[in-house]
Amino acid sequence: MGETTYYFNSHIYDIWTNNPGYMVDGSEVNNAATAINGDINRLTANSYDGYTDYGTISKVEIRCKAMYANSGSNNCYVQLVPIFGPVLKGDTHSYQLPLSTLAWSSWYDITSDTNAPNSWAWTDIDALNANVVFSKTAPDTYAAYCSKVEIRVTYTGPTTVTFYFNNYAQVAWTAPQNMMDNSTSTWGNATGDSKAHTFDDISAASKPGAITKVYVRWSRRGSSNGSSTNKIAGQMRFTNGDGAFIWDQSFTANAAWSSWTEITSDTNAPSPWTWTDLDNLSITLSTYDVDGNKTFYISSAEVKVEYGILDTLEESVTFTDSIAFITGMPIYYYEPSTTSQFTISSPDILEFSGLEEDDSLIRNYIIVLGTGVRATTSDSTSISTYGRYTYRYKNEDITDSTDAATIAGQILTNYKNSKSKGSFKIKGKTGVTTRQQFTLKMPELGLTSEEYEIVQYNHSITGSGFYTTIYFGEAPWDITREVTNLLRTVY
Repeated sequence: MGETTYYFNSHIYDIWTNNPGYMVDGSEVNNAATAINGDINRLTANSYDGYTDYGTISKVEIRCKAMYANSGSNNCYVQLVPIFGPVLKGDTHSYQLPLSTLAWSSWYDITSDTNAPNSWAWTDIDALNANVVFSKTAPDTYAAYCSKVEIRVTYTGPTTVTFYFNNYAQVAWTAPQNMMDNSTSTWGNATGDSKAHTFDDISAASKPGAITKVYVRWSRRGSSNGSSTNKIAGQMRFTNGDGAFIWDQSFTANAAWSSWTEITSDTNAPSPWTWTDLDNLSITLSTYDVDGNKTFYISSAEVKVEYGILDTLEESVTFTDSIAFITGMPIYYYEPSTTSQFTISSPDILEFSGLEEDDSLIRNYIIVLGTGVRATTSDSTSISTYGRYTYRYKNEDITDSTDAATIAGQILTNYKNSKSKGSFKIKGKTGVTTRQQFTLKMPELGLTSEEYEIVQYNHSITGSGFYTTIYFGEAPWDITREVTNLLRTVY
């Protein structure tokens, strides 16, 4: 399962009174504004590239970042209405605006909206429009501000990577270096019939997966339109021999990419493909059957590879690190981290468990037993609030009364109050460790800059990518940990 997010980057109407273009400039800070009830900003295009097929679409969602200004009761809304087809309206999704601080709405699922496609295709994403409507029942002095509207697409499909050819082995074209620089604005050219150029060496690096499909395309134009007597012939060069001809006669005087042509099972293609086969791959592009003294232009040639990110495991691999696993006991007494190491904000979060207040681990009367030493400490406020919860910790290596008192104090500090616990999933993040402090910003939940401590994290690599799940407050229940804790608990 994969996800990709786009934002609307074009609009019409200009009905929102102040800076309507700021809603589509990609910034989360610049904002369009209006104080007029019913004002519409029609969003007409988004940042999807218009041609990449990532796989089968299972869910489409939209959201906005907005607020209202002027104090008082909140009766201000931004209504998001998807437009399909491009004139068929979907359902109205209303976001009750927060006061004075731009914040993201929830993701609104539009997959099965009224008039939505029965089976979504990537062309539907490309064609998606939306109306952004200000709605209020408050006085006219209330104004809405909206900085960005996003689309999130959930899909299942292969992982893809694209490489370009960056060298040549045979040339009969002028300025061949312009066809190797990964640019579509510089061109090599050839005039007349039977002019061949062979691209060699792609910019490939091995990936952790088995290759399933391989495609090729090139960026081209002509001094006149292509035809049956005015065309380009592409031919792959494999280790075992040459592939079949790929005929290209759909070009015009305007620059454009050819269609992707699958070469996975081409004549003489390797089976199965390896990343070494890609390193050995080359392609020859020739002018063919030219009618007259026509000129052809090529700027770049590319190879697209689909691959499973895991080839030795069926589905996924997960690494887990937890405070509970490290300490092997239900209570930990390390000195807590005091400095936030990183910040997680709402747009970073793919899945969120919600926040829950947890008092199951409260310990407010602590006894530490060592060899010939004992320390006791308690917190009267916690005992009054939650009742008395005793915890005894015994460790024969503790021989100093000061150490015993310090450990008792640290356990009490960590466990005298209830904790907010939860978890969230983000795109893979390296450098995460347990006991790290981090800042969580989710203003839509009232979390403007709250600090929490990581008690467990999971790194997962699946067919759709690398993800990290972070737990704070309390690690999830695990039978191995619980048995270990039970064996080590001192009564």
